[in-house]
Amino acid sequence: MKKWIASLAIAAMVTTSMGTAEAASTSVRESVFSDLSINNKLYESVYTMYVREVMEYEEGIALNGGDRVYPLQEISRAQAAQYLYNLLGMTLIEENGFSDVPSTHPNYDAIATMAANEVLDGFPDGTFHPNEKLTRAQMAKIVTNAFELKESNEAIPFTDVNERFYPYVSAIYAKNITGGKTATQYGSNEFITKQEMAAFMDRAHKIRLGSEYNDYEIMMVTNELTRKIRILMLQGLEEKHPNQQVSDIATELSNLSTEPAFSMVSGMYLNSCYACDGADVTRDMDFALKYEAVAQTDNRIVIDSAIPESLFFSGGNYRLEMVKQDGAWKLKSMTTSSFDENPVQMTSDEARDYIVYTLRSSFGWNVSSIEYIGKSTESNFDRYKVISNGQTKIVQFKPTTAFVLEE
Repeated sequence: MKKWIASLAIAAMVTTSMGTAEAASTSVRESVFSDLSINNKLYESVYTMYVREVMEYEEGIALNGGDRVYPLQEISRAQAAQYLYNLLGMTLIEENGFSDVPSTHPNYDAIATMAANEVLDGFPDGTFHPNEKLTRAQMAKIVTNAFELKESNEAIPFTDVNERFYPYVSAIYAKNITGGKTATQYGSNEFITKQEMAAFMDRAHKIRLGSEYNDYEIMMVTNELTRKIRILMLQGLEEKHPNQQVSDIATELSNLSTEPAFSMVSGMYLNSCYACDGADVTRDMDFALKYEAVAQTDNRIVIDSAIPESLFFSGGNYRLEMVKQDGAWKLKSMTTSSFDENPVQMTSDEARDYIVYTLRSSFGWNVSSIEYIGKSTESNFDRYKVISNGQTKIVQFKPTTAFVLEE
């Protein structure tokens, strides 16, 4: 069984990000951002990078609507490296030699890895200029390199692309990753904005075959689908409960799922209440708890994962099947089994690692030590003594359901 430890911090957005932008006229769906309209042509790309946690965002306050992504912000070379590093689920493979990117730099791993993979390079004097803004021409180069695209034999219509960057712009133009700023201008020397970078990455990643995905990419495709379904359902419930109809969300739901998942999720929606979060079944899969790719082809992915028990949810095992149609992944089926039928199975070391991960990602604790101290006398929980930030605390862990709580 494969294990994947990752911080999943999207949960808050579904309760705070109903948005203030004007919704599409035929749907209850609204923008999840207070600073980007759902009618913006780049909205879907930014939204996708957001739910995949590729790009940073600022959590919104309920009174002010949705989260803020600053879509028109011009991004730096360091940010671009980090975004691609996040999107492709990469890990540091070797040190870099850039004199202006020390190991303490917040984007060090991303820059070092991208340089080692020859996605990007530095300057002749051994510097990288991490804070320098990225141009659209430079963006074409790093996206082409990151996704291993080839120069096209077809001529491009842009008159502002020099010989150095022509192969890269040619490659992304041939794959419909860019259409240029105008019919004849690519905008080579213009700085690229955050929303433009999101669009380039989203379009490029859609070309990537499912059989080539690493564990992280599968994880984020899975969470993208379930998160988008959950957000859509919650928006429908907020707008229509208690008289919600499937027709309220049918069009958008069909863009995210096929039969039999469409009917299953529709039934969930009709039987949900807004206050009790009827979208529980589409919570994030916990890849630190359980993850196995049962099938992985160019256009079909099946995973076994799980959702741990919590104070508000019994948890369980899940098998999700996703299929790629017209360049987009859709949920095809979801089957479940309870932990009573198939309990969580962990070694003692795996249990400790999982508890530390959960305390860090869900509680914000930085654990310096953890020690098993025996069974609880009142339940079937294991008890652990944890030292976090100099304080000693006791936590309980239910090994059959991965329920973690502070005593």
